[in-house]
Amino acid sequence: MSEATINYSNLYPYSCFVQPQPPSTPTIDVSDPYHLPKAFIMDDPDANGFVHWVVYNIPGQVTQLPSTLTTEGKNSRNQTGFTPFCPPSNTGEHHYRFRIFLLDPSAPLLPQNLAAPQVLDALTPYIWHINEGILGAFSAALAV
Repeated sequence: MSEATINYSNLYPYSCFVQPQPPSTPTIDVSDPYHLPKAFIMDDPDANGFVHWVVYNIPGQVTQLPSTLTTEGKNSRNQTGFTPFCPPSNTGEHHYRFRIFLLDPSAPLLPQNLAAPQVLDALTPYIWHINEGILGAFSAALAV
Protein backbone atom coordinates (compact mmCIF):
# COMPACT_ATOMS: atom_id res chain seq x y z
CA MET A 1 0.00 0.00 0.00
CA SER A 2 0.89 3.65 0.02
CA GLU A 3 3.87 4.87 1.99
CA ALA A 4 4.31 8.46 3.10
CA THR A 5 7.86 9.70 3.31
CA ILE A 6 9.52 13.04 3.89
CA ASN A 7 12.39 14.53 1.88
CA TYR A 8 14.65 15.22 4.85
CA SER A 9 15.89 13.10 7.73
CA ASN A 10 14.76 15.71 10.28
CA LEU A 11 11.86 18.09 10.65
CA TYR A 12 13.81 21.29 11.37
CA PRO A 13 13.41 22.69 7.82
CA TYR A 14 9.63 22.58 8.37
CA SER A 15 9.62 24.19 11.80
CA CYS A 16 8.75 27.69 12.96
CA PHE A 17 12.35 28.04 14.15
CA VAL A 18 13.69 28.63 10.61
CA GLN A 19 14.27 32.37 10.36
CA PRO A 20 13.91 34.74 8.59
CA GLN A 21 12.16 32.76 5.87
CA PRO A 22 8.93 30.91 6.51
CA PRO A 23 9.24 27.14 6.32
CA SER A 24 8.53 25.23 3.17
CA THR A 25 5.91 22.53 2.91
CA PRO A 26 7.25 18.97 3.23
CA THR A 27 7.04 16.76 0.18
CA ILE A 28 5.02 13.63 0.87
CA ASP A 29 4.85 10.54 -1.35
CA VAL A 30 1.23 9.39 -1.63
CA SER A 31 1.54 6.94 -4.51
CA ASP A 32 -0.33 3.66 -4.40
CA PRO A 33 -0.37 0.78 -6.88
CA TYR A 34 -4.15 1.02 -7.41
CA HIS A 35 -4.27 4.76 -8.21
CA LEU A 36 -7.17 5.29 -5.81
CA PRO A 37 -8.44 8.70 -4.72
CA LYS A 38 -7.03 9.76 -1.36
CA ALA A 39 -7.12 12.15 1.56
CA PHE A 40 -4.18 13.06 3.81
CA ILE A 41 -4.03 14.39 7.38
CA MET A 42 -0.88 15.26 9.33
CA ASP A 43 -1.30 15.96 13.04
CA ASP A 44 0.50 16.04 16.38
CA PRO A 45 -0.99 13.50 18.82
CA ASP A 46 1.18 15.01 21.60
CA ALA A 47 -0.69 18.31 21.22
CA ASN A 48 -4.24 16.98 21.45
CA GLY A 49 -4.28 16.13 17.76
CA PHE A 50 -3.23 19.59 16.53
CA VAL A 51 -3.70 19.36 12.76
CA HIS A 52 -0.79 20.64 10.67
CA TRP A 53 -2.04 19.77 7.21
CA VAL A 54 -5.23 18.50 5.57
CA VAL A 55 -5.29 17.57 1.89
CA TYR A 56 -8.22 15.92 0.14
CA ASN A 57 -9.74 15.42 -3.32
CA ILE A 58 -6.41 13.77 -4.21
CA PRO A 59 -6.83 12.06 -7.58
CA GLY A 60 -5.37 8.59 -8.01
CA GLN A 61 -2.70 9.78 -10.44
CA VAL A 62 -1.17 12.21 -7.89
CA THR A 63 1.97 10.71 -6.37
CA GLN A 64 3.30 13.64 -4.31
CA LEU A 65 2.01 16.39 -2.08
CA PRO A 66 1.77 19.29 -2.40
CA SER A 67 0.01 19.18 -5.77
CA THR A 68 -2.07 21.70 -7.68
CA LEU A 69 -4.60 18.93 -8.42
CA THR A 70 -5.72 18.63 -4.78
CA THR A 71 -7.70 20.64 -2.23
CA GLU A 72 -6.04 21.82 1.00
CA GLY A 73 -8.24 22.11 4.05
CA LYS A 74 -7.98 24.14 7.22
CA ASN A 75 -5.40 23.26 9.85
CA SER A 76 -5.79 23.84 13.58
CA ARG A 77 -4.82 27.50 13.14
CA ASN A 78 -7.89 27.84 10.90
CA GLN A 79 -5.59 28.51 7.93
CA THR A 80 -5.52 26.70 4.63
CA GLY A 81 -2.36 24.71 3.94
CA PHE A 82 0.56 23.45 5.99
CA THR A 83 1.36 24.99 9.37
CA PRO A 84 4.94 24.46 10.57
CA PHE A 85 6.01 22.25 13.44
CA CYS A 86 6.35 24.51 16.48
CA PRO A 87 6.11 22.64 19.77
CA PRO A 88 6.14 24.94 22.80
CA SER A 89 9.23 24.94 25.00
CA ASN A 90 9.25 22.48 27.89
CA THR A 91 6.66 20.20 26.32
CA GLY A 92 9.16 17.53 25.35
CA GLU A 93 9.33 15.72 22.08
CA HIS A 94 6.32 15.88 19.78
CA HIS A 95 5.56 13.16 17.26
CA TYR A 96 4.00 13.96 13.92
CA ARG A 97 1.53 11.46 12.55
CA PHE A 98 0.50 11.11 8.95
CA ARG A 99 -2.57 9.31 7.70
CA ILE A 100 -3.25 8.54 4.07
CA PHE A 101 -6.82 7.44 3.43
CA LEU A 102 -7.29 5.29 0.32
CA LEU A 103 -10.83 5.82 -0.87
CA ASP A 104 -13.48 4.06 -2.87
CA PRO A 105 -13.46 5.52 -6.41
CA SER A 106 -17.05 6.66 -5.85
CA ALA A 107 -16.00 9.02 -3.01
CA PRO A 108 -17.46 12.49 -3.57
CA LEU A 109 -15.35 15.56 -4.24
CA LEU A 110 -15.56 17.84 -1.21
CA PRO A 111 -15.78 21.64 -1.09
CA GLN A 112 -12.81 23.83 -0.19
CA ASN A 113 -11.76 24.94 3.30
CA LEU A 114 -12.93 21.94 5.30
CA ALA A 115 -11.25 21.04 8.59
CA ALA A 116 -10.01 17.51 9.33
CA PRO A 117 -13.15 16.40 11.27
CA GLN A 118 -15.39 17.53 8.39
CA VAL A 119 -13.25 15.66 5.86
CA LEU A 120 -13.30 12.51 7.98
CA ASP A 121 -17.06 12.73 8.57
CA ALA A 122 -17.73 13.04 4.85
CA LEU A 123 -15.27 10.37 3.70
CA THR A 124 -15.56 7.69 6.41
CA PRO A 125 -18.09 5.59 4.43
CA TYR A 126 -15.65 5.56 1.49
CA ILE A 127 -12.41 4.64 3.30
CA TRP A 128 -10.96 1.35 2.06
CA HIS A 129 -7.59 1.53 3.83
CA ILE A 130 -5.69 3.83 6.19
CA ASN A 131 -1.91 3.98 6.07
CA GLU A 132 -0.78 5.57 9.32
CA GLY A 133 2.69 6.23 10.64
CA ILE A 134 4.87 8.59 12.61
CA LEU A 135 6.68 11.00 10.33
CA GLY A 136 9.21 12.05 12.94
CA ALA A 137 9.78 13.63 16.31
CA PHE A 138 10.78 17.18 17.11
CA SER A 139 11.12 19.40 20.16
CA ALA A 140 11.86 23.07 20.78
CA ALA A 141 15.10 21.99 22.48
CA LEU A 142 16.34 20.53 19.16
CA ALA A 143 15.85 23.88 17.45
CA VAL A 144 18.35 25.85 19.50
